[in-house]
Amino acid sequence: MISCKALTQNIQIDPQGFVRICCQSADKLIHVSELERLEDVFELAQHKDIITTMQTQWHSNCSLCKTHEETNGTSRRDSYDEWITSNQFRLDINCGNHCNLNCRMCTPGNSTSWIPEAKILAAKGIHFQTARTAVHELSKEDIEKILSFIRASNKEFFIELKGGEPFIMPRTEYFIEQLLELPNANKISIEVVSNGTRIPRWINKVSKFKEFNLVLSFDGIEEVYTYIRNSSWETFVENLNIFKKHISNKIVLHTTLQNYNIHQYYKLTEFANEHNCTWSTNLVVRPSFLAINILSESAKDYVLEIMKNSRLSKIIQTKFDPLLLDKFYKYTYELDNMRNQQLKELIPHLQEIK
Repeated sequence: MISCKALTQNIQIDPQGFVRICCQSADKLIHVSELERLEDVFELAQHKDIITTMQTQWHSNCSLCKTHEETNGTSRRDSYDEWITSNQFRLDINCGNHCNLNCRMCTPGNSTSWIPEAKILAAKGIHFQTARTAVHELSKEDIEKILSFIRASNKEFFIELKGGEPFIMPRTEYFIEQLLELPNANKISIEVVSNGTRIPRWINKVSKFKEFNLVLSFDGIEEVYTYIRNSSWETFVENLNIFKKHISNKIVLHTTLQNYNIHQYYKLTEFANEHNCTWSTNLVVRPSFLAINILSESAKDYVLEIMKNSRLSKIIQTKFDPLLLDKFYKYTYELDNMRNQQLKELIPHLQEIK
C-alpha cells in the first residue's frame, strides 16, 4: 500500500479554480464552482479511484511524487506524512492567478502579467504552444464553501494561500477577514506564499491565528533578482524588513534554483542568514530549459568552481539534450528584447546568446 495523507486530509484549489488532491497532482478533479459543498470532492468517482489504486500501486495522478522518490529519494508525499497530524486538515488555496510580476520561470496560468509576453512567444514558436489567457479569481461563493467546510469540522486547519500573488487579490483579504471572525480562528494556521512586493492592510491582525507563516519568493541577489523577477530588489528588501516587524515566526525565503541563479547559491543562503530568515529551495521543473544543468561548457565550468563542494554539483554535470540549450538562448534573447534587459551585462557567464 502506498499511503499518502493528502488523499484524505488535503484539498488543493489551483490558480484556475480546479480542485486537485494536492499541488503535485496530475489530474483536475472538478472546478470548485461546480461543487455544492467542498467536501463533496471526496465522493467523486475519480477521487475514489485514486485512493483504491494507491492501495496496490502508484496512480498516474501521483506520478510526480513517484518520479521524485525514484530520483531524489523524497517527495511531497513524504512531506505530507511529516506535516499532517491525525487531527489536522490542510487546504492549499490558490485564490486566483492575478499577479503583478512575470518571473522568467512562471507561466500565464499562474500570473496574469505573463499573458501579453506569452502570446508573443507562442506566436513565434519559442515557448508556450498555446498561451493560456484565462484570468481567474475565487468568487465569494467559492470562498463560502471553504468557510463552511472549516466551520463544520472539528479538526485544526493549516491553510496555505498562494496565487498569483495573494497580497494583491481582494478575495485574499476577504477570506482572511472571514477566517478571523471564526470562533476557532486560534486553531487555524496560515501560510502565505508571496512575492513580497505588497504589504497587506491586515498584516497587523495575524496574531489572532494559531500560527502565521510567510514564504517570500527570493530568486536572486540584487541584479539577478531583478532580472529573473522583473521587479525591484530594493522594494523586496524594504518590505522584508517591514514584514519582520509584524510576524513573530521566522520568515521563509524560498528560491527556485535555475540556471539563471545557481551561481548565487551561497550568496542566497548568506543573505537569508544575515536577515534571520529560513532559506528553502526547489529545483525548477518547468520550463525544462531553465534547469541548473542547462549550461554551456564554459558556464558549467564557472558554476562548478563555485558549487564544487555542493551536493548539487552532480546534477549540474548531468548530460542533457543540446536542443534545450538552444531553447534557453532563444527564450532568453526574446525576453531580453521585450523587457529591455541584457543577460550579458547582468549574468555574464551565461552570455553565449546565439
